[in-house]
Amino acid sequence: MNKKLPTIFLTFSLVTLFGFSVGQEIELTSFLNGRANPNFLKYTKNVQTTLGPGTSGEVIEIKKFNSGNSGIKMKISGGPKAGESYWVYYNKENPALKIVDNKTALEVSPDQARPETSTAVVIHETKALRDLNEQAVLETARSASTNLDPRKINEATAAKISIDCDPVEKKVTAIEVPQGTNEIFTPQQALIDLNAEDLKFVGRELMPGSGQNRSCLFQNSKVIVIYDNCMSSKKEAPVTGIKIISKRGGEMEFYVENASSGSVSKMTRSQYDSTWRISYSDSNPPAASTVNGVKKYMQDNEVNQKFCYIGESFKANVEAQATCSAAIAFDKTKWTNSAESFWQNPPEAWYTTQTKLRKLVEKAPY
Repeated sequence: MNKKLPTIFLTFSLVTLFGFSVGQEIELTSFLNGRANPNFLKYTKNVQTTLGPGTSGEVIEIKKFNSGNSGIKMKISGGPKAGESYWVYYNKENPALKIVDNKTALEVSPDQARPETSTAVVIHETKALRDLNEQAVLETARSASTNLDPRKINEATAAKISIDCDPVEKKVTAIEVPQGTNEIFTPQQALIDLNAEDLKFVGRELMPGSGQNRSCLFQNSKVIVIYDNCMSSKKEAPVTGIKIISKRGGEMEFYVENASSGSVSKMTRSQYDSTWRISYSDSNPPAASTVNGVKKYMQDNEVNQKFCYIGESFKANVEAQATCSAAIAFDKTKWTNSAESFWQNPPEAWYTTQTKLRKLVEKAPY
């Protein structure tokens, strides 16, 4: 007689399957983001801190993804974060952590590790997403001393999981996508392209990494604009996220989160009191300007080793420096200088663009 296995508890050799098992001691060999939950999408705002090389801790939970990679929850064993727990990403093709044999303190690769007995583990299949209110509470509750040095970010911080989204296709007039260019897509250029022509509404949909809040999509012949937290009430959310995807390739993201009340779109730079950051991803243009085409583009671009970045959580009023990953091929100095100037003193176009997008959202047919 066949006996049904439990739906939650499975017994097997974790080292054989994952390379790691609950209870083992692991050590980071590179910088990794420490996250609040096992959602490793590029745009998910759940990063609590950055853990540096040499950080060690005990594996207390493991989540395997369809890609063959894993999320590992580790409890830090030493240093200022001792006792705290974070989720880190294990990429089997580019490991940024190792198993440490507690008895010999020698490095043991996942392939060499062998379990003495089978181990029981709870596999959680939750998507671990947060809505806007929960995100705001968690973000503002964290210590302002969170240390994130963008100059030390590397490829290991990027990770990938999949999210199920309803394949809702929006009707939109097809347009010709311009050919590639060597032009550097700076924050200033992103606003120029956005304002060069009128924007048309494409649709409103739940986009990868946006949690439970839908985004509004607009486009002209030069860019696709994703306005995050596009509320059904059409009221402005306390967090503003704007992504500008160039149809020549490249994506710019502007993100503002204030602790004080009020509409972000009506605030000046001197009023930013929490998080203000700008990031760029060097990517190919979307294959299609439909909602599903943009969703596929974002999923394909989740693991991106070509990026630039400026701004840290809870440090909007602290001097920041821009940095680019080693994989960026263009003149990094030109981008970082442009981004630093924009971050410190945004041009008037930044404020008028926010006002323009708010009006488009309010008039959008949804």
